[in-house]
Amino acid sequence: MQINIVHNIRSIYQNLTELYSVKYHKYIHIVYLLLNTKIRQGRKKRIMKKHINLAVILAIFIVPIVMYYSFKSTGQDTATVAKSMSPMVLDFSSEMCFECQQLKKQMDQVEPKYNKVIMFKKIMINSAKPEDQQLIKKYKIKVVPTLVYIDKNGNVVNKTEGALTKQELERNFNRLLNGKSN
Repeated sequence: MQINIVHNIRSIYQNLTELYSVKYHKYIHIVYLLLNTKIRQGRKKRIMKKHINLAVILAIFIVPIVMYYSFKSTGQDTATVAKSMSPMVLDFSSEMCFECQQLKKQMDQVEPKYNKVIMFKKIMINSAKPEDQQLIKKYKIKVVPTLVYIDKNGNVVNKTEGALTKQELERNFNRLLNGKSN
């Protein structure tokens, strides 16, 4: 009987580690060890162990789900944020990209002038964040650096690829503020 319970706990443990991400793997392993220890302690306090085992098994299922939803982002899309606020410029780049570094220097010069009227968001293409990967797919980013210009209504007004000069950036920002598209 005890061997079957241990075997069942092992199979539940293996299934849960496959189901949940690596983040929760340590937590599930600790709960598994606690549960396994409780079963092997002997036959004393059998009734107590049944309640503890039930609580631990429920914790294995409930706690990771609660943690998942508590750490999950709000899911608010960038376009939704842009609708309620000001125009937005999404800067898709990479730390390893030479043109991205050139564009960053130009943006650092121009951005303070427009910072109060345009919202700027930098997105690293090698980021592990799911919301960043979702934006990369949504705006079909194939080349870095890429700037995506979004108006107050959440519509893409313009999309530029490659490094730009200071004058080109100012012209694109002014077009975004005036509502003109390319």
